[in-house]
Amino acid sequence: MTDSSLDKTQTARKEGIGAYTGVSDDVEPLARLSDIEEYRAGFAKLKSGEWDAGKWQGYRLRFGVYGQLQPNVHMIRVKVPGGILSFGDARRVSEANRRWGGEHIHVSTRQDLQLYYVKPDDVPPTLEYMAEAGITTREACGNTIRNLTACHHSGICPREHVDAGAVAERLAHSWMRHPLAQHMPRKFKATVSGCESDCGSSYIHDLGLVATHLDGKPGFKIFAGGGTGGLPVSASLVSDFVEEGDLPAVVEALLRVHQKYSNRRDRNKARLKFINKRFGPEKFRALFEEAFEQTRTMPQRPWQPLTWRKGDTNAPTPVSPGGIVAAHDDSVGVVVHQRLGLFTADELDALVDLAENAGARELRTTRDQNLVI
Repeated sequence: MTDSSLDKTQTARKEGIGAYTGVSDDVEPLARLSDIEEYRAGFAKLKSGEWDAGKWQGYRLRFGVYGQLQPNVHMIRVKVPGGILSFGDARRVSEANRRWGGEHIHVSTRQDLQLYYVKPDDVPPTLEYMAEAGITTREACGNTIRNLTACHHSGICPREHVDAGAVAERLAHSWMRHPLAQHMPRKFKATVSGCESDCGSSYIHDLGLVATHLDGKPGFKIFAGGGTGGLPVSASLVSDFVEEGDLPAVVEALLRVHQKYSNRRDRNKARLKFINKRFGPEKFRALFEEAFEQTRTMPQRPWQPLTWRKGDTNAPTPVSPGGIVAAHDDSVGVVVHQRLGLFTADELDALVDLAENAGARELRTTRDQNLVI
């Protein structure tokens, strides 16, 4: 399949086969078959001895391919921006796992899907099989922008002002393959919350977007520089309000701060949180504001407007795991709790069949490793 025919496939998905929530034809696609050719070219250099294992490791991570503790097998991480997972995509991943993977498909804490025990020679056909359907693993690992996550019940929560999953999906398209995000000092994790409840946990992320309204106008509060690990740092509020069209410029501003000030000699001290800690919240905000004033005047990739509503702040916050959520649009979200987020291919297919036969529209993966129908 050529990239041209892949574009037609993605157009078909946007017309109802896939999970897209408003992405237009002129944005950067999540999947390109040229990515698979790049991967094959690098793999050939490894096998010929032109590249050593160290160079190959950094290269394959950019394509979502990890090593495992077990010898001669790989884990493949599938990006699911905002957790939005169409029935067709779920079935495609199931079949890929059935053909080339191990026993289970794993829903990760970043809303990805992970396949295990894939043999090195089987990685290219696995990636190609998924890319043909518009499914990407690109930049799911390595020093890149990782999968953009959303709050657990995005798209159905009665409190939300906007579908946080749709925001994450649009930003994923905005930054896929962007040169600025390919060789950063360290990885960059971002999340989106659909309302001020902040179920996306902005305070532990490099970037957290919290949907809000200011004087009747919709937009986002911007938090940055958070993280957990051995040195936990709470994210700082770097902007009280930004309109949705400026979100790509927000990301670029933080990436430029990251590139300029982060530690490239010690990867253990290279996350954005170390800049926040080193300069303090006030100076860190000033660094962001200075960069943002520049990036907001620069050309950005196309942005498709979001659908906003006034969330019901008096509605109870949906509880997870398990249970039924009464959505704001009179639909219902059913939370499926699966131990450790592990599904066999047959189990995932059966769940998709059940959901589709019940008239559901899609699945969503969650940060607590569940699925929502």
